[in-house]
Amino acid sequence: MINQNNVVITIPTKEKTNSKKVAAYCRVSSESYEQFRSLESQVLYYTEYINENPDWTFAGVYAERVSGTDFSKRNEFKRMMKDAKAGKINLILTKAVSRFGRNTLPMLQRINELSSHAVTVQFDVEGFDTSDPDRHADTAIYAAVSQVESEHRSRDIKWGIRRGFENGKVHLNHSQFLGYTKDKDGNLIIVEEEAKIVRLIFNLYLQGSGCRKIKKFLEEQGIKTVTGKTEWSTSLSAFFLCPQNMRVRQV
Repeated sequence: MINQNNVVITIPTKEKTNSKKVAAYCRVSSESYEQFRSLESQVLYYTEYINENPDWTFAGVYAERVSGTDFSKRNEFKRMMKDAKAGKINLILTKAVSRFGRNTLPMLQRINELSSHAVTVQFDVEGFDTSDPDRHADTAIYAAVSQVESEHRSRDIKWGIRRGFENGKVHLNHSQFLGYTKDKDGNLIIVEEEAKIVRLIFNLYLQGSGCRKIKKFLEEQGIKTVTGKTEWSTSLSAFFLCPQNMRVRQV
């Protein structure tokens, strides 16, 4: 199972004699509830899928919510690479090339690292694995396509946001955006009860409190997140505390 803090809880299984040690890597890039459910579903699917194969020994599921373009920030991926190099994994299952990574060169470097330790990566959506060196070219092609798609999507989103600001409109998921909602015409409306929390966070930051200290304070005070959770995320706190965003988000 996986909780909101990206902690994967697994039940240790007895290694089968001469069996292949199989793990899975799961990733989503958003903190939305829908993406969290998607990540949880992937973890459950691969846990059951690996354990049901009599020729495999379950080596764990590495799961995280993080962008696929920067490997340095992917702690679960780095832990998986370390375990693979230590001989704890023979095969890694992942949903798609894009889930494994969206930055072509760094991704291929890691595929080659794994191959040098006799570790194979299997991509379910594309339907191939890296056991055949000739298929590394296919991995490069899919990774390059994913990278381009990611870059285009990012540019399109930024362009839309800029145009919206120029026209006096702000596009946001108002159902999960603390402090605001929208009226029937799409105009931003301040939600005063939520705005009090935003002002509190803002003032705590100006007084020198960091994200973790603010998270602790909010939880100790029993203040709930915009989605009704009692546990705050430091990354969500940072979203409100980012200096360049304060002029927009202070309400």
